[in-house]
Amino acid sequence: MMTIRSPRGNKANPAAFLALRRRKIVAVDGHPPRTTKNLIRRNPVIGKRIPKHRPRSKGASAGVTLIELIIAMAILSILMSGILPLSYMAYKRSREIELRQNLRIIRNALDEYKKKVDEGQIPKGNDESGYPAELAILVEGVDSADAVPVTFKFLRRIPRDPMTEDGEWGLRAYTDEAGSEIWGGQDVYDVYSQSDEQALDGTYYRDW
Repeated sequence: MMTIRSPRGNKANPAAFLALRRRKIVAVDGHPPRTTKNLIRRNPVIGKRIPKHRPRSKGASAGVTLIELIIAMAILSILMSGILPLSYMAYKRSREIELRQNLRIIRNALDEYKKKVDEGQIPKGNDESGYPAELAILVEGVDSADAVPVTFKFLRRIPRDPMTEDGEWGLRAYTDEAGSEIWGGQDVYDVYSQSDEQALDGTYYRDW
């Protein structure tokens, strides 16, 4: 317990204690008085001012270091190596879907034309198969065999081949052999892609 010894007695004097604190002289349990300087000398932490921010050395860089840049580039290269193949496969799959749809549209139009011929709505020669002489007829239309002719049209436009640059289809006539790549020229019985590429399922587009 801390006490203040007065020269007139041993009783504690509050006023004297406050006066001595202002003079930075403190007596603790009979030990000699210790000043603030002595306390600081014994404990170097007391009285030391701590800066708010750690000072930056002159050699420290405020930007990104070379190692951080190399690590960032390595991470980006890994991500790109995984993203690019996936994006290419998605693009190729979308083109395959378009190819199947376009083949189905043209073949359905050819079958519809043949159906009109078989029903006698479109005139046909004795040596004709009943399929159109060219794809353009599906868009341009053909007159019916009625007394008052009606024009039948089967396509608004001819879909293009998404697998080739020019978008042109390979043609097969009714008398051509299956898988033939040489068009006989008599009519258009079927169409196929002229691409030599292989599909994702391992088949070739020209065989679809």
